[in-house]
Amino acid sequence: MSVTTINALRHPQVLFRGFDADDPRLQRMRELAGASHVMPGDSLDGLRAADWDVLVVEGVELPPAIPESVRVIAFDSPGMGRMPGHQATMQFSGRQPSPTMHVNPDLPPVLHDLLAREAVPWLASQPARPYLQEVARPRPSYGFSFPGRDLGEGATSTCLPLVTDTDGHLLVGAFPRARGGWCWAVPYRSERPERWLAAALESWRADDETRFTRRDPWLARERWSTPKERAARAELAALRTRRDKMMEYLEEQEQALEAAVQAAAEEAEQGARRLLTRAGGDLVEATVAGFTDLGFAVAGVDEGRVVDGVRVVEDFSLTAPEEPQQHVLLDVVGYAGPAELTDLVMVAEHAARHLRREGTMPHRQWLVVNQFLDIEPDERPGLVWAGPEDIASFAHRGGLVIDTRELFRLLDAVASARLSAQDARAVLADQQGVFSAPDN
Repeated sequence: MSVTTINALRHPQVLFRGFDADDPRLQRMRELAGASHVMPGDSLDGLRAADWDVLVVEGVELPPAIPESVRVIAFDSPGMGRMPGHQATMQFSGRQPSPTMHVNPDLPPVLHDLLAREAVPWLASQPARPYLQEVARPRPSYGFSFPGRDLGEGATSTCLPLVTDTDGHLLVGAFPRARGGWCWAVPYRSERPERWLAAALESWRADDETRFTRRDPWLARERWSTPKERAARAELAALRTRRDKMMEYLEEQEQALEAAVQAAAEEAEQGARRLLTRAGGDLVEATVAGFTDLGFAVAGVDEGRVVDGVRVVEDFSLTAPEEPQQHVLLDVVGYAGPAELTDLVMVAEHAARHLRREGTMPHRQWLVVNQFLDIEPDERPGLVWAGPEDIASFAHRGGLVIDTRELFRLLDAVASARLSAQDARAVLADQQGVFSAPDN
């Protein structure tokens, strides 16, 4: 009985790592693949490792679990795995000052031409030519890294030299991987990596024609394509164009929103967030602005009074539109550390002065406190400076201590339309002792 194969693999199956998805070099290499996949990281999760034939990396180390069936091309890789029988990884860590180089004369013409046109000029332009060495992984407990070690004649004889220096070091070459297969090592990032991939596939095809089938780039050229191929490629190109335009649009929107976030943050720093970050006149201005936003009429009584350059006390009178005859005495203090119990005495003195001036006591006495400025708001302690009996006595006189964190929350609820300004005024009027903003 014959076996029916469904979704048969189209070889060569090529993995890419270290290339941007929109890199035109990547697109040209993909034309040589039967199927391809760009790895976002080192993991092969979601992929059957044995299905893949080739891995092309640029600027990154080889992933740790690449199976022996996979051949590798590494451009400018900081780590390319081990050779059989060796414990160190291969790197271009050697340096050869001599400009003399040799190109292997026994290479196919296409590869020989690629080396002469691209690799040799790049190597010649370097102040010292990098060559392959074995480099042991550093052990942190030693406090230093291990120097590279030359491969030696026995090891280099098992490699495929493409370009060597005057001492026989591999400037460009291929070496057998400890896990099986070969790694072609190129010390730089090529502008035409598809030429390297095509040359490597041609070399590997001698070992396995099934996996490394010929997919010459000319097959994708318009003049040698069928109408169905051209139509499919046109649809793919149109999709990529739409994707690029969408990405451009999203990037513009992202930049605009980042600017809006920055502008909003700067506005907050000069606005309501001063309730949490400032003392002195800035805190007073932010507090007055906040109560004004809540609909209170604010009148200054002792404007401009500064104590010790840090603690600023302002005596204000507030009136709500629904109770224009009832006056609220407002004082504002700010501290780098905890507030002081004497602030409650200060409010009582201001209330007594109001009595002498107006002939009546204020209906309410509010003390706005910003304390522990050097601690982020979420970590600040509460009223460590006043005991229950002190607060109870203050509340009995119509007193209310308002932590600026709670005032900020109340103002935010109004600004976010979760609470009306009238309801916010009612919440303040209904509380005594220690104010707590509603959770809404």
